[in-house]
Amino acid sequence: MTKEIKNNDPYKLAGVDIEAGNNLVDKIKADIGQGNALGLGNIGGFAGMFKLDGSVQNPKL
Repeated sequence: MTKEIKNNDPYKLAGVDIEAGNNLVDKIKADIGQGNALGLGNIGGFAGMFKLDGSVQNPKL
């Protein structure tokens, strides 16, 4: 990003700090680790996936 774009970034002007958010996600990743018993895939996207046991028939989330 150019300096002008950074200064006029609507997220930043609204008080959103994307870098701080990314740093928080990195800290959460370190705390929970990868591949826990319920999680599939990695943290950081808009949604997560969870493995359900065989007792759940036709699950819908």
